[in-house]
Amino acid sequence: MRTSTTITETERNAYDLFCQKHHILNDQSADGLRNGESIETYTGTTWNEDITEHALAVALVKVRHRIVFIPREQVEVAEILAKLDQGQRDIVASWLSHQHGLEVAGPKGISNVSVLVAWLLNRRYAIREAKSDHRPGQRPELRSP
Repeated sequence: MRTSTTITETERNAYDLFCQKHHILNDQSADGLRNGESIETYTGTTWNEDITEHALAVALVKVRHRIVFIPREQVEVAEILAKLDQGQRDIVASWLSHQHGLEVAGPKGISNVSVLVAWLLNRRYAIREAKSDHRPGQRPELRSP
């Protein structure tokens, strides 16, 4: 039985964690908002339950066909990039922005970024600019230790 007429902070947190765990799109995009509406309608209106992990799991089974998930490739690259600090992510982004022969957008680009960064990390290469005196307009390079 639902205990509140509005979505509580606890319910919002449960939903955010559930989306993260199940790679459900949960942002301010039209698809992300529709996901929240579909799940909230099922749990809060149809089932008349509070939004808990159990209620969300049941709702996901019932409304899965209407849910937009984050693409597997995007999840993969996010997990790999999470292993880098912000400075390293900035270096990779800068380097990629100068690679005109390497596709870096869309599913193929996501895969390329994932493979590149995973390769560097698996071989324990440092991700840093090749020159410490890097100047604006100069093409950045990734450099091993």
